[in-house]
Amino acid sequence: MNPTVALMNVFLIIFIASCMLRRVNCLKCYECKGPDDGRPYPQEMCERESTIITCLNHSLCGRYLHRIKSGALVNEVEARSCVVDCKSIENSCRAIILAGGNCTHSCCDKDLCNGGKSAAVKGSQGSLLVTAMAPAIVYLSTLKEEG
Repeated sequence: MNPTVALMNVFLIIFIASCMLRRVNCLKCYECKGPDDGRPYPQEMCERESTIITCLNHSLCGRYLHRIKSGALVNEVEARSCVVDCKSIENSCRAIILAGGNCTHSCCDKDLCNGGKSAAVKGSQGSLLVTAMAPAIVYLSTLKEEG
């Protein structure tokens, strides 16, 4: 398996697991695009693959974009996250880039998760798993592609 793809799989698994540990009202902040010219997946598939994220303040939401290229196929995933997690995402992106992958993110001061709609959100703790995954990403970045 391509090290970049493996790296992204680890990142997404840990990120989704960290979100699942949160037991409060959540914002559904996810958008996905397929490898076929970046066309959006059907809404049902996006919902099936969705990540549920809780922000301390629904208006403080960041976003990150993953682009995985394997041969002629490009898989692009854009998702939203809380600003409080932005630093962890920034560190993860840096590790992904060092491993030869592509990762960009930006933080914003408005609700990108729900198209600007307000939502009732209870407080949540920051994601320790997102922060804790950095060593795993750094380790995977040392893997060399065989052949």
